[in-house]
Amino acid sequence: AGLKLEPTNVELYLLRANLFRAQGKNDAVAIEADALVTANPGNSYAQVAAAKMLMRIARPTEAMRLYERALSINPEAYIAQARSGLHDCARRSRAT
Repeated sequence: AGLKLEPTNVELYLLRANLFRAQGKNDAVAIEADALVTANPGNSYAQVAAAKMLMRIARPTEAMRLYERALSINPEAYIAQARSGLHDCARRSRAT
């Protein structure tokens, strides 16, 4: 009901994703991340939040795409990207 009233509320998507992750429902987390960016296409914070959701379920390639989108929306979104450790993860996945 909360998302029906506030369909762009990033925190509600994060809450739902965390609940799904706690239940081991990684596919539902990915669906939640997709719904978040669909509802907030021009919001760099939403892109970063969705990327972090994907990083938590070990989907760095998809997360990188969202971090890049966040940077195209707001160049200062790099701060959140750096804090997430995505660069280290991406480097490791390219090395293998």
